[in-house]
Amino acid sequence: MPKQTDTPAKELTATDLDTIPTPATEADAPGTIVGTGVAAERAPYKKEWFLDVAARRKDLSPEYDLHPVMSAETIDISVNGVAFRLLAGRLCKLPSPHYQVYLDRLKSQRELDEKYAPPAGGPEPMKVYRQQGVWQKTPIE
Repeated sequence: MPKQTDTPAKELTATDLDTIPTPATEADAPGTIVGTGVAAERAPYKKEWFLDVAARRKDLSPEYDLHPVMSAETIDISVNGVAFRLLAGRLCKLPSPHYQVYLDRLKSQRELDEKYAPPAGGPEPMKVYRQQGVWQKTPIE
Protein backbone atom coordinates (compact mmCIF):
# COMPACT_ATOMS: atom_id res chain seq x y z
CA MET A 1 0.00 0.00 0.00
CA PRO A 2 1.44 3.40 -0.93
CA LYS A 3 2.41 5.74 1.86
CA GLN A 4 0.16 8.80 2.21
CA THR A 5 1.80 12.17 2.67
CA ASP A 6 0.47 15.55 3.67
CA THR A 7 2.15 17.35 0.79
CA PRO A 8 -0.30 18.94 -1.67
CA ALA A 9 -0.51 17.76 -5.28
CA LYS A 10 1.38 19.78 -7.90
CA GLU A 11 -0.65 22.68 -9.20
CA LEU A 12 -1.06 22.96 -12.97
CA THR A 13 0.70 25.89 -14.56
CA ALA A 14 -0.21 27.58 -17.85
CA THR A 15 2.44 25.54 -19.71
CA ASP A 16 1.03 22.32 -18.25
CA LEU A 17 -2.44 23.26 -19.47
CA ASP A 18 -1.07 23.77 -23.00
CA THR A 19 0.23 20.19 -23.08
CA ILE A 20 -3.15 18.64 -22.24
CA PRO A 21 -4.52 17.29 -25.53
CA THR A 22 -7.84 18.58 -26.80
CA PRO A 23 -10.17 15.80 -27.91
CA ALA A 24 -11.47 15.65 -31.46
CA THR A 25 -14.84 17.31 -31.93
CA GLU A 26 -17.55 17.05 -34.55
CA ALA A 27 -16.42 20.42 -35.97
CA ASP A 28 -13.16 18.79 -37.14
CA ALA A 29 -13.24 17.24 -40.60
CA PRO A 30 -13.52 13.44 -40.31
CA GLY A 31 -10.17 11.70 -40.52
CA THR A 32 -8.05 14.75 -39.67
CA ILE A 33 -5.41 14.29 -36.97
CA VAL A 34 -6.07 16.29 -33.80
CA GLY A 35 -3.27 16.64 -31.25
CA THR A 36 0.36 15.63 -31.43
CA GLY A 37 2.53 12.72 -30.35
CA VAL A 38 1.00 9.96 -28.29
CA ALA A 39 -2.14 12.02 -27.66
CA ALA A 40 -2.89 12.38 -31.39
CA GLU A 41 -6.22 11.01 -32.55
CA ARG A 42 -8.31 11.17 -35.70
CA ALA A 43 -11.63 12.97 -35.82
CA PRO A 44 -14.37 10.32 -36.04
CA TYR A 45 -16.49 9.64 -39.10
CA LYS A 46 -20.28 9.75 -38.85
CA LYS A 47 -22.93 7.98 -40.89
CA GLU A 48 -24.27 11.31 -42.11
CA TRP A 49 -20.85 12.16 -43.62
CA PHE A 50 -21.05 9.10 -45.89
CA LEU A 51 -24.69 9.76 -46.81
CA ASP A 52 -24.09 13.40 -47.86
CA VAL A 53 -23.61 12.51 -51.53
CA ALA A 54 -23.44 16.07 -52.90
CA ALA A 55 -20.64 17.10 -50.53
CA ARG A 56 -18.67 13.88 -51.16
CA ARG A 57 -18.92 14.42 -54.93
CA LYS A 58 -17.28 17.83 -54.45
CA ASP A 59 -14.64 16.60 -51.96
CA LEU A 60 -13.72 13.14 -53.18
CA SER A 61 -14.92 12.14 -56.61
CA PRO A 62 -17.74 12.91 -59.06
CA GLU A 63 -18.47 9.15 -59.16
CA TYR A 64 -19.40 9.03 -55.44
CA ASP A 65 -22.92 7.65 -55.13
CA LEU A 66 -25.25 5.36 -53.21
CA HIS A 67 -25.22 1.94 -54.89
CA PRO A 68 -28.21 -0.44 -54.71
CA VAL A 69 -27.29 -3.89 -53.35
CA MET A 70 -29.30 -7.02 -52.66
CA SER A 71 -27.39 -9.44 -50.46
CA ALA A 72 -28.08 -13.14 -50.03
CA GLU A 73 -27.17 -12.93 -46.33
CA THR A 74 -27.46 -10.37 -43.55
CA ILE A 75 -24.02 -8.79 -43.10
CA ASP A 76 -22.43 -5.60 -41.80
CA ILE A 77 -20.10 -3.63 -44.06
CA SER A 78 -17.80 -1.29 -42.12
CA VAL A 79 -15.48 1.51 -43.26
CA ASN A 80 -13.67 3.85 -40.82
CA GLY A 81 -15.80 2.71 -37.91
CA VAL A 82 -19.14 3.34 -39.66
CA ALA A 83 -21.12 0.21 -40.49
CA PHE A 84 -24.12 -0.31 -42.73
CA ARG A 85 -26.17 -3.50 -42.39
CA LEU A 86 -27.31 -5.36 -45.48
CA LEU A 87 -30.45 -7.37 -44.86
CA ALA A 88 -30.88 -10.66 -46.69
CA GLY A 89 -33.21 -10.42 -49.67
CA ARG A 90 -33.87 -6.67 -49.27
CA LEU A 91 -32.69 -3.87 -51.53
CA CYS A 92 -30.23 -1.67 -49.61
CA LYS A 93 -28.08 1.27 -50.68
CA LEU A 94 -24.39 1.56 -49.83
CA PRO A 95 -22.10 4.58 -50.17
CA SER A 96 -19.18 4.12 -52.59
CA PRO A 97 -16.50 3.19 -49.99
CA HIS A 98 -18.76 0.58 -48.39
CA TYR A 99 -19.82 -0.68 -51.82
CA GLN A 100 -16.17 -1.26 -52.76
CA VAL A 101 -15.62 -3.25 -49.54
CA TYR A 102 -18.74 -5.29 -50.37
CA LEU A 103 -17.43 -6.04 -53.90
CA ASP A 104 -14.04 -7.05 -52.46
CA ARG A 105 -15.82 -9.40 -50.05
CA LEU A 106 -17.75 -11.02 -52.92
CA LYS A 107 -14.56 -11.38 -54.98
CA SER A 108 -12.61 -13.02 -52.16
CA GLN A 109 -15.51 -15.41 -51.45
CA ARG A 110 -15.66 -16.35 -55.15
CA GLU A 111 -11.89 -16.99 -55.18
CA LEU A 112 -12.18 -19.23 -52.10
CA ASP A 113 -15.03 -21.17 -53.69
CA GLU A 114 -12.95 -21.72 -56.82
CA LYS A 115 -9.86 -22.70 -54.83
CA TYR A 116 -11.65 -25.35 -52.76
CA ALA A 117 -14.06 -26.58 -55.45
CA PRO A 118 -13.96 -30.33 -56.17
CA PRO A 119 -11.96 -31.28 -59.28
CA ALA A 120 -13.87 -31.32 -62.54
CA GLY A 121 -14.67 -34.78 -63.85
CA GLY A 122 -13.76 -36.40 -60.53
CA PRO A 123 -15.92 -38.72 -58.48
CA GLU A 124 -19.18 -37.39 -57.17
CA PRO A 125 -19.16 -36.31 -53.54
CA MET A 126 -20.24 -38.99 -51.10
CA LYS A 127 -23.89 -38.91 -50.18
CA VAL A 128 -24.66 -38.82 -46.49
CA TYR A 129 -27.65 -40.71 -45.20
CA ARG A 130 -29.27 -40.02 -41.89
CA GLN A 131 -29.88 -43.06 -39.75
CA GLN A 132 -33.36 -43.62 -38.45
CA GLY A 133 -34.03 -44.47 -34.85
CA VAL A 134 -33.82 -43.08 -31.36
CA TRP A 135 -30.47 -42.11 -29.97
CA GLN A 136 -29.75 -42.59 -26.30
CA LYS A 137 -26.79 -41.55 -24.19
CA THR A 138 -24.95 -44.31 -22.41
CA PRO A 139 -23.97 -43.34 -18.88
CA ILE A 140 -20.27 -43.66 -18.08
CA GLU A 141 -19.66 -45.42 -14.79
